[in-house]
Amino acid sequence: MDTTALKDELLTAALPNIPFDGWSRHSLGYAAETVGVDPDVAAAAFPDGLGDLLAHFGDWADRQMLAAMEAAPEAGDDAGQRLLAALRARFDCLAPYKDAVRRAVALLALPVNAGISTRLMYRTVDALCLAAGDTATDFSFYTRRWLLAGVVGAATLYWLNDKSDDHEDTWAFLARRIGSMQAAERGLARAGSLGSLAEAPFRLAARLRARRADRHGTADA
Repeated sequence: MDTTALKDELLTAALPNIPFDGWSRHSLGYAAETVGVDPDVAAAAFPDGLGDLLAHFGDWADRQMLAAMEAAPEAGDDAGQRLLAALRARFDCLAPYKDAVRRAVALLALPVNAGISTRLMYRTVDALCLAAGDTATDFSFYTRRWLLAGVVGAATLYWLNDKSDDHEDTWAFLARRIGSMQAAERGLARAGSLGSLAEAPFRLAARLRARRADRHGTADA
């Protein structure tokens, strides 16, 4: 079993226990026992402990979302509709683990976790844009991801507290926020710049994506 598969197996085994023991060594130990993995092997899979486990949770959710979008091309060509479909796919995969998400959001909001929280958000919005068919590397690359980060953060909090059937209120909220985001993006494009500080993380993401594409000879997906 490769490292990613092992980490996926441990994560998915841990998720049902996280509402009880939190994002902790206890939950990882429970997962190791559940899947029959030596506790030392499980701990070695996440050498930085809690931070690694949280980061892998975000990565796992992003991959589930991308797989769902690849299997559902009927989302259409409209960028806004594809973003909405991608976010719905991500929330749908997380729905069985809402309490674990709630605990993760609370942990990532702590100042000590600001670095990992920022990295996870950048990775998620990049995955969402790719799922929506965005291949831009110009100014719109930065504006879309900067604005989308705000949409994802607000939508996650709304979804966590949504009691409506099938989260219909969340989907309506998302549709409104994506519409507002696209209007703001057009305004920023006319203004011509976000400012170097706001753009910097996204410029780094663009360079990293380009390097991965160069190595593999294909666009990063």
